[in-house]
Amino acid sequence: MQEFSLMIEEEYRSHFLVDNLPVAMSVFHETEEGSTVKAYETGYPLGHVVDENGKSPEGDGEVSSLLFVRCALHHVCMLSC
Repeated sequence: MQEFSLMIEEEYRSHFLVDNLPVAMSVFHETEEGSTVKAYETGYPLGHVVDENGKSPEGDGEVSSLLFVRCALHHVCMLSC
């Protein structure tokens, strides 16, 4: 379990294929101008880390954190004809 926790903290991602195409996850990034841009990242994170306030911790603080394992995925297959 300790090795799995380390992989979550180091932001490991799981990759798999559907009909020989890579699975991607949509993410939103804010540009310098303040607008939001939708992008895609291949795979998905194994889990995520949050602090006791429910936010992602920044840096190596002494705040206690919780690890969450991503154990279920929501799949949407979009087809273009």
